[in-house]
Amino acid sequence: MQNQTFIHQMHTNDDTNMINNDFDRWEQFPITVDSRSGHSLIGHGSSLYIIGGRADHLIQHYTGLPVENPIVCNSLYSDLKQMMKSNIITPMKKLPSTRKDHTSLACGPDLAIIYGGETFDGKLREPSNEVFIVTLGTHEQWYNLGQIEFGRQGHTMVCLDDRLIVHGGLGKNSVCNETFVIDLIK
Repeated sequence: MQNQTFIHQMHTNDDTNMINNDFDRWEQFPITVDSRSGHSLIGHGSSLYIIGGRADHLIQHYTGLPVENPIVCNSLYSDLKQMMKSNIITPMKKLPSTRKDHTSLACGPDLAIIYGGETFDGKLREPSNEVFIVTLGTHEQWYNLGQIEFGRQGHTMVCLDDRLIVHGGLGKNSVCNETFVIDLIK
């Protein structure tokens, strides 16, 4: 059984669970959350942030995790913080629409980047092409970084060399197979 990938499917009743290192059982994670789907989850410092997946909660914050998560996207983080400090980007007066099927990732010690998805308010008739950053902590502030050419929902995203790499998902007309780069700092 060497070199095999194990995929675990977890069925729960509105619970948050984790798989232990034995790869054959799961255990309850020590938080209680509202039911949702199409959401994203960020482990940031000793906190969890659950973003989207419900029409009535844009972001939920849980503290006191038993581990510290590493900081990623350091150069991108510095550039974004400088843009905020110099008012190149300013906090949004109104929160963005709640959404599902988007992606999010931690950036530096106190930011998250959110891209795409489908909004619950029905204003968008196709996948969102919006990119946001949000400050993580007790007083979240949202910043709209604008729109990119490609709207996506149900896609994946990682940060490599301080650029966002996006793959797949649903586009305007069909399922997409391309991988593209979002360079927030040009």
